[in-house]
Amino acid sequence: MRPLNRAKEAFQSGFSLLEVLLSLALASAILLAASHLLQVLIQRASWWQLLSQMVVTRQAVVRSIANLGGQVCQAGILQGEKSQWRWHLQQSGSCQIYDMRLQTSHQQLQKRRLGGRYTTFIDSISALEVTYGVSAEDDCVVRQWLAQVDHSQGQQTVMLRLKFAVGIQGQAPEYSLPVGWYVDKSNGQEKLWQPTEVVLSLPCNNSISSSME
Repeated sequence: MRPLNRAKEAFQSGFSLLEVLLSLALASAILLAASHLLQVLIQRASWWQLLSQMVVTRQAVVRSIANLGGQVCQAGILQGEKSQWRWHLQQSGSCQIYDMRLQTSHQQLQKRRLGGRYTTFIDSISALEVTYGVSAEDDCVVRQWLAQVDHSQGQQTVMLRLKFAVGIQGQAPEYSLPVGWYVDKSNGQEKLWQPTEVVLSLPCNNSISSSME
C-alpha cells in the first residue's frame, strides 16, 4: 500500500506545482496587460493636457491679433509683404505708423513705431504668410488677394489674411497627429505646431464716404 500512497502523493504534489506555475503565468499576463493599459492612459492624459494647452495658446494668439486689428485707425495699409507690413495704429491717443514683422529665428511676431525699435508682440508663432485683400477704387469689396502690395494698392487693401502656426513645447503621441499639425525638433526641443488662419477687416474710405452721402 505504501508505494501506492507515495505515488498518489507525488502526483498530488506535481499537480499543485502545475497550478502554481499556471497561476504565476496568469498573474504575469494580467500585470503586463495592466502595465500596458496604464501606459496608454498616461499617454492619453498627457496628450489631452497638450491639447488643452494648445487651445488656450491658440485662443490667446488669435485674440491678440484681433485686438491689434481693432486698433487700426486709417483705411488700408502703407505697404505689405509676405511676413511684414506697415499700417496705422491707435496708440497713446494718436494715430501712428507701425511696422509688423515675423522674427523667424525667435519665432515671434514683433511690432515697432516708425523710427523705434522692435518689441515682441506674440511668442511661439512661425510660418507667417500674409495676403492682402484689395478692392476696386469705387467699393470696399475684395476683388483680388495679393502676396504683396505697394502704397497705391495698400490704400485699397480692405482685408488682411494671416496664415501661421501656433506652437507649444511637448512630445507628440505615438499615434498620428491631427490633420495639419506637425512636429519641429530643431534647437534641441520638440515642439508641436497647429496651422491657424485669421482674417482682419480694415477701415475703408469708400464705405465711410458712401455712408455720409
